[in-house]
Parts: sequence; C-alpha cells; structure tokens
Amino acid sequence: MDWMHHLRLVHEARQNIAQEIRDNQQNLAKEMSSLPREEDQLEKLLKVISRRKGGRRRAHGVRHYVPCLTMSCNRSLAQCFRPM
Repeated sequence: MDWMHHLRLVHEARQNIAQEIRDNQQNLAKEMSSLPREEDQLEKLLKVISRRKGGRRRAHGVRHYVPCLTMSCNRSLAQCFRPM
C-alpha cells in the first residue's frame, strides 16, 4: 500500500505545481501590464531630479536604468541611478 500513498503524493505535487504556474502566469501578466505606467512615472521622476540638479539632464532615459533596478543588491538608491 505504500506505493499508492506515493502515487497520491505525486498527483498532489503535480497539481500544486500546475496551480503555482498558473498563479505565476497571472502575476506576471499583471506586472507586465503595469510596466508602461511605471516607466512613465520614472521618466517624470528623472525630469524632476534633473530640474533640481540645475537642468543637467543626461541623455539616458528610464530604460537605461532599468537593468540596475531589477538587480537584487544592497546598494544605495544613488548608486543604482548612476548610468551604466
């Protein structure tokens, strides 16, 4: 009877993994749909920061900084917003 228990465990594990994949797909779709709005907000923030620095706007847009923001690191915000 041990093998029946193992079969049930395998079936349950497969169901759980399938549900996790569906949940992750939904979360990813939601996050991806919010990216344009977040990019616009970051562009506005860069403009505000540039004005406060005296108009010395660099030629880089938000897309230039995004790879740094997506890295998991313990650096300060100022370090993350330096051009790459």
